[in-house]
Amino acid sequence: MTKIELRKNKLLETLQTKQKMNVQEASELIGISPATTRRFFSQLAAEGIAVRIHGGIQLLPDSTRLYSYLLSNIKRVSEKAAIAARAVELVSSGDLLFLDSGTTILKMAEALEVKFKAKTLKDVIIVTNSLVNYEKLAPYCKVILAGGEVRLSRRDTFGHLAEKILQSVHMHKAFFGADAIHPDKGLMATDEWTCRMNGLVSKNSDAVYVLADSEKFGKSSLLSYSPLNGVDLIITDNGIEDRDLEPYRTKGAVIETVPT
Repeated sequence: MTKIELRKNKLLETLQTKQKMNVQEASELIGISPATTRRFFSQLAAEGIAVRIHGGIQLLPDSTRLYSYLLSNIKRVSEKAAIAARAVELVSSGDLLFLDSGTTILKMAEALEVKFKAKTLKDVIIVTNSLVNYEKLAPYCKVILAGGEVRLSRRDTFGHLAEKILQSVHMHKAFFGADAIHPDKGLMATDEWTCRMNGLVSKNSDAVYVLADSEKFGKSSLLSYSPLNGVDLIITDNGIEDRDLEPYRTKGAVIETVPT
């Protein structure tokens, strides 16, 4: 993680506690100029995380806040890393993979990067709609970016052009995140385009895996992209009791928990 990313994360963590901050407070907290702080405030406002107020910024309540890659990336970091470590064990040399644009999948990309550097994985080809995954993995393996319209809030691409690319590629293994996992509604996402793309990739993949931390269970989101029995394995952390997973397993979900 770069120095600027660490500073942004520190600011976001503080903002979640304090709810509002002025330019001077934020500038002193993360050691950047007031002008740079204002630019970062503008970015948070543009992404729907917060609103600008006189001299500073205020975090929006959860109910009105848009999805934010930045905010999601600083939550449950150790859980996501443990899930990602298990997911990487499912990858073999010569695999053609799809990685979606979620922040748990980013942790998987980071774990893959370690494997590539150590030369314990080779000849892997990755298809992704994630700009972050592309930048991280392109120096180490062949990466095909499903180009399309860019969504800055998700750091990804979407739309008909991206779908055309995904329709033409057959994947050995696909790895998705989930915004919510519901016992009746299945695997869910916050927007139509993510659901459409995940559905396309699922049809063109030999095996489908979902990486989701335990907080995603029991929640509901806008749209379903797969029934629980429509994927090969859901990997989560041990923050959820086995008895609480029974309703999901009854509906055909195969779930593995990893220690954190």
